[in-house]
Amino acid sequence: MDPFHNKKMKTNHTTGLLFIAAAFSIAVGMTLAVRTEMAARAGKTRRARDSQVLESLRSMQQDINRYVAARRLFETAGAGRAAELRELLSAALPGTTPEDMREAYRELTEGWVLRRIEMSLKDISLSGVMAFIQEAEQCRPPWQLTRCLIRGGAEPGTGNVDLTFEVIEKP
Repeated sequence: MDPFHNKKMKTNHTTGLLFIAAAFSIAVGMTLAVRTEMAARAGKTRRARDSQVLESLRSMQQDINRYVAARRLFETAGAGRAAELRELLSAALPGTTPEDMREAYRELTEGWVLRRIEMSLKDISLSGVMAFIQEAEQCRPPWQLTRCLIRGGAEPGTGNVDLTFEVIEKP
């Protein structure tokens, strides 16, 4: 055999192996590039989702902080039981008694109670009703008017009134 031919075969054989190695490297590189791109997209999606969750958690923490601050305010206010609406009504409108009065309680947290009173007043002075509402809202703890229905009365300036008040108290 010719040494030149032998050297040429080795060179062809080496070139072939290098070509196969290069093709294999390119295929592996492309596969890695595609997988890296897919992982990057998945990571971006995961980071966006995590960012939304983090923002939601921050919002919840702000709500909790506001609730804690409100509770501290209630606790330090020393408010006990709210003034009785029947007494406030008698003071604002002497001689007036509600035609119908219902009271309900709902337990809140650790000794706090939401008290709701619904009352119906017939043929009552509307200006007197407004004075009564203002007086109730200025109490400590304050009554809050949550519903008011007014229908005309028999005389001008009077009416039939349905009121609903709520108060948060610590009895």
